[in-house]
Amino acid sequence: KTGTITFGNRRCSALYAAPGVSGKELAEGALLASLADDTPEGKSIVEYLRILHPIEEPRREELTPIAFSAETRLSGVDWNGQVYRKGAVDAALRFIDLPREK
Repeated sequence: KTGTITFGNRRCSALYAAPGVSGKELAEGALLASLADDTPEGKSIVEYLRILHPIEEPRREELTPIAFSAETRLSGVDWNGQVYRKGAVDAALRFIDLPREK
């Protein structure tokens, strides 16, 4: 999840992993969840992570994009049998069935 102070276009400048999540896991998950996101914010996450944590990326046609919706408050991709999502904290926790207290 990113926090921003807005001056013009919002840009990704840092990512913070949850306890038990490695920086590599966070970077790969955030990059994959953002590959189909054509918003300025999504593009900035991809740009930022391509520089700091380059990985072999799937081709866009290999991804099943999941567009953001007001109902789910999540977006991302399905790829290679895995699900990658980003969005509002409470929506992400509900998606993985994890209570906020944990």
